[in-house]
Amino acid sequence: MGTMTQSLTVAERILYHLYQYIKLEDKYEAPFDVTQDGIAQSCGISRAHAAIELKKLKDGGQILEKLSHVRKAKSRRKVYFLTQEGKAKANKIVEYVRIEKISTDVDSSRISQGSGPARKLRRHISAIPQLKQFFGREDELSMLRACSDDDSIDLISVVGLGGIGKTTLLAKYAKESKSSIFWFTLNEWETEISLLKALSTFLDETGDSRLSNYLKSDRVDLGEVGYLLAESLSENRRILMIDDFDKAPRLEHIVKMIILNAGPNKTAISSESKPELLDEMLRAGKNVKEITLGGIDENAALEILKSRGITGEIAETIAKMTDYHPLLLNFITPNDEIAAKQEMTNFVKKTLLKEISDNDISVIEKCSVLRRPFLAEYLLKDERHVLRLPIFYHISGNHVMHEIVRRIVYDQISTEDRRENHSRAADFYLEERNLAERLFHLILSGRYIESEMLIHSHSDELLVAESPKNLLDEIGLIPPRISKYAASVRILAARASALSGDEKGAVESLKALAKSETGDQKSEVLLELANRPIDRRYRKRLFNDLNDIMVTDGISPRQKSKIALSLANMKFADGDIGACDQYISSGLTNAANSFSLDTVSSLNRLRANVLIFKEKYPEAIDFLSQTAPSFNGQFRPVYHRLLARALAEMGKIDEALANLQSGIEVAEGNGLFKDLADLLLEFGAIKLASKELDGAAESCYRCIEVASSLEDKSILGLAYLNLAQIEAERGNQKEADENREMSRKLAIDDGMPESITHHR
Repeated sequence: MGTMTQSLTVAERILYHLYQYIKLEDKYEAPFDVTQDGIAQSCGISRAHAAIELKKLKDGGQILEKLSHVRKAKSRRKVYFLTQEGKAKANKIVEYVRIEKISTDVDSSRISQGSGPARKLRRHISAIPQLKQFFGREDELSMLRACSDDDSIDLISVVGLGGIGKTTLLAKYAKESKSSIFWFTLNEWETEISLLKALSTFLDETGDSRLSNYLKSDRVDLGEVGYLLAESLSENRRILMIDDFDKAPRLEHIVKMIILNAGPNKTAISSESKPELLDEMLRAGKNVKEITLGGIDENAALEILKSRGITGEIAETIAKMTDYHPLLLNFITPNDEIAAKQEMTNFVKKTLLKEISDNDISVIEKCSVLRRPFLAEYLLKDERHVLRLPIFYHISGNHVMHEIVRRIVYDQISTEDRRENHSRAADFYLEERNLAERLFHLILSGRYIESEMLIHSHSDELLVAESPKNLLDEIGLIPPRISKYAASVRILAARASALSGDEKGAVESLKALAKSETGDQKSEVLLELANRPIDRRYRKRLFNDLNDIMVTDGISPRQKSKIALSLANMKFADGDIGACDQYISSGLTNAANSFSLDTVSSLNRLRANVLIFKEKYPEAIDFLSQTAPSFNGQFRPVYHRLLARALAEMGKIDEALANLQSGIEVAEGNGLFKDLADLLLEFGAIKLASKELDGAAESCYRCIEVASSLEDKSILGLAYLNLAQIEAERGNQKEADENREMSRKLAIDDGMPESITHHR
């Protein structure tokens, strides 16, 4: 069990625990031990932690979740059992524990169905706002429940625009919570004493009158109040909710004192903008959870409108127009779209942008052109104070303007100012080296020639950094034939179309473009076509066209090297290794003459594949060593895989496995999951050939986990086929047949022949 340490991970502990119950999965009634609570107690973790780990295991296909009758429970509950893959993994863990004699930290004797009974609820019923309706927000409610269950969290901060539903969310949670709830809504007129008296009354009701008695004295010392609070809040059975925290900033010191002396109790506060108090609490060692509210989901928005008698297309229009803002959904009139937009604008101006100076409005306009979270450095130092306004919120150190405000402000800007602001943003993203955002703002500022130049130079990066749909929408705004780089724009559009699922449309567009272009631009179009699925007849014609262009006068050496690379790849795919070699040699000469290092690297990688295909393993190893820089960055895993294959064929198994392990670490560390799956498959195949069945199986299971997330049926089929052979070698014929059948189904789904083998 090479991947395990001397102590089990939480996931391994859960699998170890569930292995004890594999014979009960088909029973009508399940034991409490396989519920989320039972698993958490046995593994010595919180219920929230158990929920997270169970989801990971479920997504990874190692456990299944179902509703079942549970002994002594009044209603059906979610229970968890091992899948076939989970059983195999758990079996290895059990064997590892037995052999290594390690402590598992799993103890089913800790499980008690009666533990943690619902406590008697003591709270200010009159203080918690009465809910007239509640729609959506299930994810946010789940987050609040998880925070309540997580003993490590001290302070919960709920932030959002006015009317977005902060109070409603907290009140909904407070109503359903089993904890004792203290609720206090801050207003401008509240004082230190009014807040403390409300808290003392709450504590009085829950059986502690010390603070109440102290406040009856003539002189109140906050230091003594803090001490009394620490004593009174020594038990973990309360949640202290402070609503509208930002409405009374002068009372921040009292709220801070309450949080610092709350002991194991939790505090939840709501505010329109992120309170500076959070940073203070973090510095004081408190664990803070931030929840930022945006609009509700579309279905919930439509339910609100339905409750007002508004349905159909007009309901969908209003929902989108308001960005699913609950308060706006409750008062926008449905009759006239123009009037509705004006009501929204008035709401934003009167509530969210009130008492803001003209200078600050211009700064807000500057931010309104940004569609992504941005750094404070986008603004000048004397402008950054606007980021503290409630219309902004924060994500991982970046700033975002609430969408409904952004859209309304953006619509109010003149065309000239809008272009100027987009242009300023384009220059900012040049410094930030964010190509996707720079392109977006260049296009919307009307700087089309620069847009085409950017596309010509950085098409690959743009395709990675931006969604195909967004790229197509943006490219569509560029007028035709602005510069000599117009063909690059259309090529990028075709590539984006293909990624969006319109492969046929992409090919047809490129074919049409190939007829109208000449020189290097025509060859670029043809090179792109060579990467697309085309019929055999057109492929032959394309090969001849590229071959003709390569010997044409006026074609640059750089372009000739790219054409040679494409032709070499085509010949390698056809199995014509001799012609492939010739094109590689020609391409390397032109690439070297034009200092085209990327093409040199690509040609070297192809030659390494050719040498291995020819079974010239010693030569391949020497060549890989000489051209190692060609495999830097994202190609490093490929280097290790090719080297390992050559070494394995020469019988140097340990060196091969060491290279594969290095490749696995590089691929895993850099998120190169396709390469990771390939490497794990290769690793498992070599282990299988060496009869190291445990190591082979472990590698196959990891490969299946990665390939499943990629939905790569080809690699999945090969991994299951390897597993079938492993189980057959172990004498487990039933498991071998199951894995072989899974491999066969995947092969059919992927359009592969059923006779796939583990050799690739």
